[in-house]
This record gives sequence, structure tokens and C-alpha cells, in this order.
Amino acid sequence: MTAATAVFLALAAGFAGFVDAMVGGGGLIQLPALLIGLPNKPIPLILGTNKVISICGTSTSAATYFK
Repeated sequence: MTAATAVFLALAAGFAGFVDAMVGGGGLIQLPALLIGLPNKPIPLILGTNKVISICGTSTSAATYFK
């Protein structure tokens, strides 16, 4: 992975987190970014990566809401 790809994915993740916090549906931004940024990786790996990201985000949101 190049530095440009890592920056692109980091910016997409930040924007997806912002959208997810405001209205939900950040995965609709993050998944296409992963597919574009990592075209040589297998699709199940990308879907699993997206799912881990969403679990972390949902857990953080739930913990924050609980407080």
C-alpha cells in the first residue's frame, strides 16, 4: 500500500465516521473507498475489514451514549 492510498483511506474513514455520527450510514462511504483503494485484495477481506471498522465505531458510540 502506498502512502497516497493510506491517506485516501484515512480521509475516507474520517469522513465516514463523521457521516455515521451525524445521520448514520458511514459504511456507504467506507466500503467503496476500500474497494477503490485496495483493488487487488479479495472481496471477502475488504468486507471483513469494513465489518471490523463498523463494529469498532458502533461500540465506541454505544459506550459514549452509555456514559
